[in-house]
Amino acid sequence: TAGIHGGKDLCAFIKGHADLEDAAAKTYGRLSALFGQETGSTNDALLGYSSSCKCLQKLHSDLQSQLSTAEAKRAEEGLAAFDDGARRVVASAATLVADLQAVRERVDKAHAAQEAAWGEAGEAGTRPAGPEGDPWLASVRYKAALKAAETVEGGNADRLYTLVEEMKACDLRRLTALKIAVKAYADGRRALLQKALENAEELCGMVDRIDAEADVEAAFTAADIRSQDLRRPRLSSEDG
Repeated sequence: TAGIHGGKDLCAFIKGHADLEDAAAKTYGRLSALFGQETGSTNDALLGYSSSCKCLQKLHSDLQSQLSTAEAKRAEEGLAAFDDGARRVVASAATLVADLQAVRERVDKAHAAQEAAWGEAGEAGTRPAGPEGDPWLASVRYKAALKAAETVEGGNADRLYTLVEEMKACDLRRLTALKIAVKAYADGRRALLQKALENAEELCGMVDRIDAEADVEAAFTAADIRSQDLRRPRLSSEDG
């Protein structure tokens, strides 16, 4: 039961994180276009950062795709296989228990019949009423029931060993599937975090390279707007 719940939790985690990665990818896309209309050093500084954002966006998209398809499917299939295997083992174990319980009940019944037969035979002047009351036959039936029980118990021991091995194999497949899925997620996250750190370094470098004053002057120069022209007083028609 714990294994099944663990698999279900992993499936929910993978699907939920895939949605987060998809949202993050879209956010980085918007961030990379934040200064898309700028010019000068701002635009130049943005080029490397924009490229880094696009690379990070692709990593997010790739991880989202991997988590939402391959790894989610792997986890779900592993969970289904484990559930099916566990059900078979439990059903077989229930059959073993029922068989063992049945032969033990027959042993108890034969033992009780033997005790009753010998008790009646011990009373003075009492003779067996028939085969069912014959103490010797009751002892034979009891020994036969014991032997049958020993045979069933011996066979059940072998079958139980087989069931335990089958259950171990099912659990091994379950844990292996979980390991592969989580490893894929961890590797993807590590790559993203490494790229995110590079992205942050690129952003810091971009900010340092921006020369806001030069960009403003360049923009006004390109628009043919000069500070000295703005300060020069206009001549009225009378001055002319």
